[in-house]
Amino acid sequence: MILTLPPLGDTLEWYPGVGPSDSTSVQRRVNELKKHMEREAEWIRGHFPHLEVTVGVESGTPVGTLALASERPS
Repeated sequence: MILTLPPLGDTLEWYPGVGPSDSTSVQRRVNELKKHMEREAEWIRGHFPHLEVTVGVESGTPVGTLALASERPS
């Protein structure tokens, strides 16, 4: 499971009140999202124990992130 955040560049409009230099807040939000996704992954693992589920939060566009993830060996 991959969650994609908009690139962490010039503006952070997706995260109100945070500027580009506020990496602590951004990292805190990334960690929160990873924890949430891990809870979701645990639910999936509980229902499909044979399925390998990993989670990640990455910066980029959804299309670009999925394209890169599909190139990685499993």
